[in-house]
Amino acid sequence: MAAERQLVERVASGVAWSIAEKVGSALLQAVVSIVVANRIVPMDMGIMAVLTVFISLAQLVVDSGFSQTLIRKSEPSEGDYVAVFRFNILSSVALYLLLTAVAPFVASYYGWPQLATVAPVLFLSLPLNALGVIQNTMMVRDMRFAELSTMSFISIVVSGLVAIAMAVAGMGIWALVGQRLSSMATKSALLWWHSNWRPRKTSTQGSL
Repeated sequence: MAAERQLVERVASGVAWSIAEKVGSALLQAVVSIVVANRIVPMDMGIMAVLTVFISLAQLVVDSGFSQTLIRKSEPSEGDYVAVFRFNILSSVALYLLLTAVAPFVASYYGWPQLATVAPVLFLSLPLNALGVIQNTMMVRDMRFAELSTMSFISIVVSGLVAIAMAVAGMGIWALVGQRLSSMATKSALLWWHSNWRPRKTSTQGSL
């Protein structure tokens, strides 16, 4: 009974932290959007919308559901974690190269030359995100929801400040790019800082 009660309390605490983080992030993002939107042109939003679609699809391929498999698995081995980490990194780099190569054709199709310039930088969010997937997965397994929510909020704060500073400096669409990259980089850095797991060579084969 004590163990069940403790589990319920941890889940309830996690839900509370998650809700607080989402509300706080939404309010902060609204403020950032208002400031940045006044300093960019509609075409910038269009370019970001198109590229975000490619990034979202690529992230689905990068993870391929392996992180959820690790969360559900009763006792993942070190080999499992290393195998998924390597797959995430290699697939994110491969997709980065592919999307970067395709970007000039997409830019030509839409008639937005700037898209081909922005894409190689913005697509760096793929490997940046892949760097922290395993650490995030392990923290979810350990129900460290308060820490995850705090990291997410900090990344939103940092990226919001970056976006506002770049927008005020007149950098246009690069303010949106800077926001995305700084958010991913901050979150991954915090995950590595708060997690003891590091990818190590292992002779154990993953069973995923």
